[in-house]
Amino acid sequence: MKLALKSISKTFYDSIPPLKVIDNFDLEVKGKERISIFGPNGCGKSTLFNIIAGFEQATEGTVLFDNGRKSRGQIKIGFIFQDHRNSILPWRTVLKNVELGLEFQEVDGNKRKKIAQHYLKKTGLLDFQNLYPYQLSGGMTQLIAFARTLAHQSDLLLFDEPFNSLDYKMYLNILDGLQSLWLKNRKTTILITHNLDEAIFWSERVIILSPRPSRIVGDVRIGFPSSRKRNLLHSQNFMRIRNQILKICSKNIR
Repeated sequence: MKLALKSISKTFYDSIPPLKVIDNFDLEVKGKERISIFGPNGCGKSTLFNIIAGFEQATEGTVLFDNGRKSRGQIKIGFIFQDHRNSILPWRTVLKNVELGLEFQEVDGNKRKKIAQHYLKKTGLLDFQNLYPYQLSGGMTQLIAFARTLAHQSDLLLFDEPFNSLDYKMYLNILDGLQSLWLKNRKTTILITHNLDEAIFWSERVIILSPRPSRIVGDVRIGFPSSRKRNLLHSQNFMRIRNQILKICSKNIR
């Protein structure tokens, strides 16, 4: 799934004075590419995701899927929200939460359960499938959101700071798991993060944004092999790219 944002601007006119959060934003993401968006708080990263997903309308500009050959209604977008708790249904069990997107796709009940249980196992939640969200910790409910999004078999994945509620061990396990799944399925994926090491380790490109109103001030190609081990984090090449991005941030983000 190729994604193109053409001259996107967004102004909130219900604010006094009107608040422009995105200004003439252009970005192209290749099919099967994984990128990260890195920028300061309040620069419009989540608003950009909402525009891509269709939750909000851009004030100006166009979002194109596969060069305009597909409309938003013709593709499946998987979205992990920054506040995942708002997307988890408390009256449904863990299993039934993960099955939700498959229900909308009218997947057969037995097949739906099998797919959901596959991703519950991947995220370490299979033993908790019959419990309700209130019976789990915040980190574990975040894993429900991961499992449901991955089970949905999306064309485009949008991850908005998805690791915030996870402890360090689970964070590393999920990061490794997501990498393995991406290598297998090669879904176009965009990650919003404030963790620079995470952005570099996960991505093929890191897009650096200015303070509000948001514009791109850096587009750094990472150049590492698609399959990555954690020891990469301590390599000279990793530190070189990290310093390159930090220099861009120092120059443009104050």
